Amino acid sequence: FPVTIYACVRVLSLVDWLLFRGGEVAPKANISLAAGLGFYDIHKRTVSQEILKSIYFNSIKISGLDIQNDLAEPLGRIRIFDSEILVYGGIGDFQAAIEGSGFLKNFTAALNLGTGSQAVVRIAGQPLSNNDEVRIMTDGSFVNVITHIPCGRALNVFASFLNSCYWYRDWE
Repeated sequence: FPVTIYACVRVLSLVDWLLFRGGEVAPKANISLAAGLGFYDIHKRTVSQEILKSIYFNSIKISGLDIQNDLAEPLGRIRIFDSEILVYGGIGDFQAAIEGSGFLKNFTAALNLGTGSQAVVRIAGQPLSNNDEVRIMTDGSFVNVITHIPCGRALNVFASFLNSCYWYRDWE
């Protein structure tokens, strides 16, 4: 007979764990990190009840999914001796580069071809396809992204590899 075990689990990203270990009893989860944990539905902008009620999670009481959507509000405090450090949520390095460059204020897309290559396209409204990688920006808008494009040195290494494997044949 299958045995159902009811367990209580706290879901924490690395930042949430640091807050928890730093004395924050109920740290809020950053929206960008919560999306990466797989429990956050970016289309509905809330924790996915469909995932929580699935066969894999329905017998688990999950806590710690208080999502902080406003990047201007702290996720919590870390206490070190007599000091408190406010911790704010952020975005990934790719989103930060796009935000900081300001490209999407004037253009619909940005393409970075170098050692670490990416492409980003601004989305008007909600993402339409579930097949694209979608990132959340600081203003709550969405962008479609393609990361890890083999360009720069990686493309040169790949081309050298193909050249070294190529056999020349004289068909005439």
